[in-house]
Amino acid sequence: MTKTTVIFLIIAAGVFCYLNSLDGDFVWDDRSYVNNNPAIRSLRALRTFFTEPQTLAAGTLAFENYRPFVTLSYAIDYSLWGLSTFGYHLTNILLHIANAILVFFLVEKIVRKRIPAAFAALLFAVHPIQTEAVTWISGRSNVLFLFFYLGAFLFYMGWRARENTQPYYLFSLFGFAGALLSKETAATFPLLIVLYDVIFIRRKKNSGKAYIAWLPFFALLAAYLLGRYAILGKVAQCSYWSGNPFINLLTVPKIFLTYARFMLFPIRLCSDHLISVVPSPANPYFLGGVGFLILSLVAFVNFVKRNGAVAFFIAWFFITLLPVSNIIPIKILVAERFLYLPGIAVTTLTGIFLSHILKNQVLLFASFAVIIVGASFATIERNRDWKTELALFENDIKKEPLNARLHNNLGRAHYESGNDKFPEAEKEYKKAIRLDKNFVPAYINLSKLYFETMKPGEALAVAEKGLLIEPQRPELSNTIALVRALGGERERARVLFEKIIRKNPDYFTAYLNLGQLLMLEEKYKDAVGVYERMLKRAKTEKHKSMAWLRIATACEGAGDYEAARRAYRYILENFSAESEAYTITQDKIKNSIILK
Repeated sequence: MTKTTVIFLIIAAGVFCYLNSLDGDFVWDDRSYVNNNPAIRSLRALRTFFTEPQTLAAGTLAFENYRPFVTLSYAIDYSLWGLSTFGYHLTNILLHIANAILVFFLVEKIVRKRIPAAFAALLFAVHPIQTEAVTWISGRSNVLFLFFYLGAFLFYMGWRARENTQPYYLFSLFGFAGALLSKETAATFPLLIVLYDVIFIRRKKNSGKAYIAWLPFFALLAAYLLGRYAILGKVAQCSYWSGNPFINLLTVPKIFLTYARFMLFPIRLCSDHLISVVPSPANPYFLGGVGFLILSLVAFVNFVKRNGAVAFFIAWFFITLLPVSNIIPIKILVAERFLYLPGIAVTTLTGIFLSHILKNQVLLFASFAVIIVGASFATIERNRDWKTELALFENDIKKEPLNARLHNNLGRAHYESGNDKFPEAEKEYKKAIRLDKNFVPAYINLSKLYFETMKPGEALAVAEKGLLIEPQRPELSNTIALVRALGGERERARVLFEKIIRKNPDYFTAYLNLGQLLMLEEKYKDAVGVYERMLKRAKTEKHKSMAWLRIATACEGAGDYEAARRAYRYILENFSAESEAYTITQDKIKNSIILK
């Protein structure tokens, strides 16, 4: 089998598996990363992608990660496709196919056998566990970072093999930088090159001095981590699960075991697996996880001298899972997309194992074909779940019926489908609360729904219950203030809005609602003052442009048309034509004789 044949098969398999994902909608976090993210609407502010975390996504997601290359990729897509999902899906698929080809080259160089390498790459291309990383537009960080990561590793191997001189080493460094700027899990790269050198280069003469080559990679990682901390102001995404670092640590072996099970038995795939923490060392999941780790360590030690490739990929699986193992806590215990890099180890080890035990070529190829065809159809089927939000969450709830987050997500999907779906949204939010009485997002969504459907009493009751769980949630306090204002208690509402702003100065909804309340009372100058305070805190174009729009509206209401004209002109001159404020301003000026 020639390399050209293998590459053709990989491309064909990738297209076959993911062709039915091209017409999928924006789903779930896609709204934050793409639909509602004004940063991607223009490439003119390229520098801000690297210096301002809020350009990554709209809302709180922006401050959880630092991934400027992801924002850049979405901006490029937007310049080509606008908000047509076809283009975003196409980019993901092309990157995935390119990654599968890189997997083939990498595995062949390490294993030194083409058949296992071809199988590893093909199975990587069609494995259903990859659908979350590939079919979900928000999975872009996975397919993008791996492209740089594998490229950097191949260049490093080439440099070690002296296929070329210094350019290979420099390309490896640049690739590593690109991977880091795409996703944090690229931080494992220096550990992998150390492992590679220890296993495959250690017997070479004077190899000890060559290990100095590791230093620039670790230095680059240190610089990235310092820069990331300076921009985000934090290391971990959240506090320890259950609030206890010991319980968090006990859960780590279970997480490793769970990921191995996902790769070997990709059934009941779900966007949000309900995984519980491990409460004690006597827990079967802890014992099973520790047993799995011990067996893997024994296998690694056993194969280091006998078969370095096997040992390398055993270690690859665990090393590349470290950033998502919750040793440093993240907001998700397990997620299928986190296997996009570690899964390469499993597909490779599977190819090596089958090639070793099946000596008959016909039987070997038949086994490979059965596995790859079966995985392909499972992937095609899973892609259908990702077509729409309703399809995704309705199907996933069948697999995880006790998952409060999934019910909340389904409720939100119904809510955004239109007023006629509000009863279904209410039902799902209530289910989420019944399943988890401490799940505050469901209280926020349900109270908002009740307020919008003119049920202020129910909205108030739900919001107050939510505040008993998390007293600092501004969304709940905001709903209470709105209910007070609706009931005629405007002064009480004003005090509540001011309190929200004082405690949460970056919660801009409170500024907008307080300003609107003041304008209803014809206190236009006071409203301008509120919007100016918002403007001082605002960092994104969305919030800045909205503050200027409200300032212009308040000035217009006060009869200060010259100030209103200045504010409207400022919007047209400083904000993108795609922004809501720009569109409203154009309509205002067009339809107002006073403002022309």
